[in-house]
Amino acid sequence: MRSLGLFCILLFTSAKAQQFVPDLQFGSEGINFHQGPAEITSAWPVELISLPNGKYLMASSTSNNGSMISRHLTNGDRDSSFALNGVWSMNSNQDQIRMLRAMAVGSDGRIVALFVQYSPGSDQRTALILRVLPDGQPDPSFHMNGEVQLALPDLAELRSILIGPDGGLVLVGTTNGTVLAVRLEADGQMDHTYGTDGISINAASMGPVGLNKAKFGPDGAIFAAGFLTNGLDATGSMVCKLLPSGEVDPSFGTDGFFVHDHEENVFLHESLVDLWPATDGSVIAAGQLSLEGIKERFHALKLGPNGALDPDFADGGMLITGTAPTDRNFLMDLIYDQRGFFVLHGVISVQGVQNRSLFLFINGQGEVLPDDSGESFRVLSSPDVPRFPRRMVPDQEGGFIQAMGYFQRPIGRTSLSRFQLSWSLGNMTLPVNSADRLHTWPNPTNGSLRIDLVEPFQQQPTITVLDPLGRMVADQSTLHWSFTGEHSIAMELPSSIADGRYSLVMTSASERRTAHIVVQR
Repeated sequence: MRSLGLFCILLFTSAKAQQFVPDLQFGSEGINFHQGPAEITSAWPVELISLPNGKYLMASSTSNNGSMISRHLTNGDRDSSFALNGVWSMNSNQDQIRMLRAMAVGSDGRIVALFVQYSPGSDQRTALILRVLPDGQPDPSFHMNGEVQLALPDLAELRSILIGPDGGLVLVGTTNGTVLAVRLEADGQMDHTYGTDGISINAASMGPVGLNKAKFGPDGAIFAAGFLTNGLDATGSMVCKLLPSGEVDPSFGTDGFFVHDHEENVFLHESLVDLWPATDGSVIAAGQLSLEGIKERFHALKLGPNGALDPDFADGGMLITGTAPTDRNFLMDLIYDQRGFFVLHGVISVQGVQNRSLFLFINGQGEVLPDDSGESFRVLSSPDVPRFPRRMVPDQEGGFIQAMGYFQRPIGRTSLSRFQLSWSLGNMTLPVNSADRLHTWPNPTNGSLRIDLVEPFQQQPTITVLDPLGRMVADQSTLHWSFTGEHSIAMELPSSIADGRYSLVMTSASERRTAHIVVQR
């Protein structure tokens, strides 16, 4: 398995493909730059979230260990109705370092930000959780006027914050090489029924681990992706599964952990950065790894519900592919597009050339999807010199929004840019703005919904409703719908669907159409 097809690994593709390109109608020539606040000299994105109303929420770390959260309109401009002129910012004081780690948005629009703070030279960490209303003002219903401070075990490092259907929060990270999870009630109080008095700590039998990202899976389980660690080096791929109780799932991998060290050389980097849990209990995770004599490659794998590699995915369960062997390919995001494919979004670093954005498209079987000209990788440069981290999300019009940050550049401190996609992936035709072929109204809806089709289906479609995690909340047996004409459908959503954001998916044998809906009863 260790060879994994060196032809694929060593394959070099140029950046001449033009079917994945900046949308020149977005911002100015495809990019929208943002200034200040004045005291901030640099920034880089930590999270980027697409909101149900089409706006975007960006969480950024800033100079002097500060942070800011900004809300943006559909064209990338800052939304002046949010916080102060579109920006909520916080600076660290001289005695304590405060690092922004994650951000999440609940179905009610409230925003939760997770920080880790500590005094210089101290091993003691404190979690700071802030919750604000949709307009950026502190949420008075959350503990002490929107703020919770929580003492953590020594050397704790939190990386993700998850919001459950009941509004409760789960903070996920590591402490001393073990997986750490903490659960809070919706009002910010510790959930003492979770783990041991609200805290769950689980060690992997294969050795100490680090964590990059956690997400909810089916039935309230949590999947966490990261790495096996040897000192400061990430030397293996790791996925952990926690039950809703906070304990590891013993039926997954080895005592709740999948760990794979692809190259035994401890100096070769290997880490999973992001993941996508599926509704059937399987999970796709992606990151990067190095091989002997070859720099970091994009790396993706699929695990079955039992935590073992899926042999039908890519080469024995794993995909390893990259640009030139001397290039360094680092993953930032694994993005699932409702049209049925994944985007591996990251950075390519070439000696003597600034870091540029790198994109790779794959299907659910781990096969690389070339564009119409046969190209696999897309490499896109920025108009200035951005910082290394960047984030990307799909928008509601079939395109993608990318966030970047800058260091002491006159153009600004952050930017949003939009890319559009207009090419064929295998048998899937993906025109720009394909989501426009399916219109839903009213949106938000109280349960009664009208669907207008720009083009009729050639075959009878099936309809499902998915939550933001890709879990099916309604199917043909629970949805009441009927054609009211060749181009329109009337539908009643079941009362069991709670308020929040969902994806409406219509599928036939030859096509798949999606629309985003917001339920607000």
